[in-house]
Amino acid sequence: MNHDATHCADWAPECPKLCYRAELTRELNRICYVLPVSWSHFKGTKECLAWPGGKRGIIK
Repeated sequence: MNHDATHCADWAPECPKLCYRAELTRELNRICYVLPVSWSHFKGTKECLAWPGGKRGIIK
């Protein structure tokens, strides 16, 4: 996949499959990518589907 998006610095293997940022990060972990990549901390924001304060808060 070719994209220009920010990856999640708070990603964990337990992150939901439906989370766009988690899927970007999973994909990056599967491939060997040598170009610059954007990272951000999404934990605790509405962008995070998993952590408390996010849209779902499923990881405790």
